[in-house]
Amino acid sequence: MVLAQTQQASRKQNDANVLHCAKHPCSSKKDPEYCHWVKRLHKAVMELKIEDGAQRTFEFRYLDIITDYLQAYHFSLETLALAQIEDVMKFLEQSFSSFSPETNPDTTEPEQNFYELFLTLKEMANRQRNFVNPNLEILAEKLRENVVNGRHDARAIVFVRTRVLAEAVASWLCKCGDVDLMRLNARKFTGSQASEEQGGTSAAEQKWVVENFRSGEVRVLIATSVAEEGIDIPECNLVIRYNYTRNEVSKVQTRGRSRTSGGISILLAMPAVFQLERKNCVRERLMESALHQISEMSSAQFSEKVNAHQRKLFQDWDLEAIINERRRSELENVKFSVLCCGCRKISVHSSEIRTINETHRISISRNLDLENQSYVLWIVM
Repeated sequence: MVLAQTQQASRKQNDANVLHCAKHPCSSKKDPEYCHWVKRLHKAVMELKIEDGAQRTFEFRYLDIITDYLQAYHFSLETLALAQIEDVMKFLEQSFSSFSPETNPDTTEPEQNFYELFLTLKEMANRQRNFVNPNLEILAEKLRENVVNGRHDARAIVFVRTRVLAEAVASWLCKCGDVDLMRLNARKFTGSQASEEQGGTSAAEQKWVVENFRSGEVRVLIATSVAEEGIDIPECNLVIRYNYTRNEVSKVQTRGRSRTSGGISILLAMPAVFQLERKNCVRERLMESALHQISEMSSAQFSEKVNAHQRKLFQDWDLEAIINERRRSELENVKFSVLCCGCRKISVHSSEIRTINETHRISISRNLDLENQSYVLWIVM
């Protein structure tokens, strides 16, 4: 209901591009495609031109906040099926903290309405705090069978799709009330590219977690795909993919994290993920068949195939380079302005932008509003 009302609000705008995106959402709000739809809507919002004063600025801010709400609600729906509702609400509370009237007294009435919808949802969730997600119970049972009641030095890696879910599952295992599970000292292991507020794990914390996993102080890791190639712990005897699968290569990589003799890999999945896994099994068999055919080639045949493939790659790269150079030449004389996506007021003309090391863009404009330094990364005077 809350998500539907927020989504409906995005359709009350005048911009044709935004309206087109808003009218064509993915039907299932749990589907990853819904997140792609929100991103398309956000992109359309970012491209809004603000030329007619306060009303247009208000519309932009209104839409920008709507897309933030929709994206957070989408992630929470996906997590809700696999984690405790209190952990889902904790994620939403962190996501919406900047929209709280206490944090931001300048919120408008529509913004306050969105936050009040969230508070209503929070009250409903509080009435279900004692409900234990049955999917977590299944996961817990597998950990009891293979880690708690297994070898004294047994370890497990549980793979999940999102950072939000990694945080939620690790949190539940550490406070579920089952002493045996709590003693496993579960920890999340996510990428370092995202900030801590976004569920990322710093490089220092990653190192600490891996060292303690090796020593046995931490016996369960709840990890995203970042751990598929990056962790090699011989003592790990169990890999669980918790409603998580990607492709046939990822399938082999995650299974390879279980290194001990007799180590096992388990998939706990809902129907959609299970169907994808069946396709991966077929692709894996095809991959093994292809490797068998390659192994039966003579050295001369193998070299000929490799050389032919390399020639094709070089031809494709050369063609791509020519196309990119032509596109670059065509755009060299195109005039444009870069607009701040925060205030929609600070802009820099292309004639005042310079490139450093083909990567960094800087402004040489002397007319930028220096009071708003948070929007200016570097000014060359």
